[in-house]
Amino acid sequence: MRAGIALAIAGLGVCGSAQAQQATPPWGTNAETFEVGAGVLGFVGRGGDVHLPDSVAWSMRYAWTQAPGIAWEWTYVGATTTARSRKPPTLITLAEADLKLEMVPSAAVHPFVGAGLGFGGFSGAPYRATMTVPAFAGIELDFRDVLLGSRITGRPTFFDGGLPLDTWTWTVDLASKF
Repeated sequence: MRAGIALAIAGLGVCGSAQAQQATPPWGTNAETFEVGAGVLGFVGRGGDVHLPDSVAWSMRYAWTQAPGIAWEWTYVGATTTARSRKPPTLITLAEADLKLEMVPSAAVHPFVGAGLGFGGFSGAPYRATMTVPAFAGIELDFRDVLLGSRITGRPTFFDGGLPLDTWTWTVDLASKF
């Protein structure tokens, strides 16, 4: 009898630990992503006129998902000007922290929006450091552990010395979940 009770208790322990290993945490099994992207960057004039892109842009992004459909993102965007006739900065560095909201997080294709706060560094004479307020929208295709997405981001700048340093980027991104 004691052997039967011990066996039953051991069985419950094994089943309980197996279920605990299979249990999905409330934020999902893939709570983090790392992505890289490439695209273009353009400037926005003081009157709100959007200029065609004249810079090549690249990005790296780390995202942490705290709940389904809500992610915190930390982003680096770099860009270099390709136009020789204009006088914008030749090297641009943007570092941002954003909150991303996915519209349909459980679907294979899900649109998203988000906004945040960031830093913008613009080379040239003189060098300018600004505060940015990125706002973005995009769409992602979810292939389990890999995401393919595209986003457009507008970045008004503040403390920019009156220079037209507002930017926009359009990137295509490839991400891995882990």
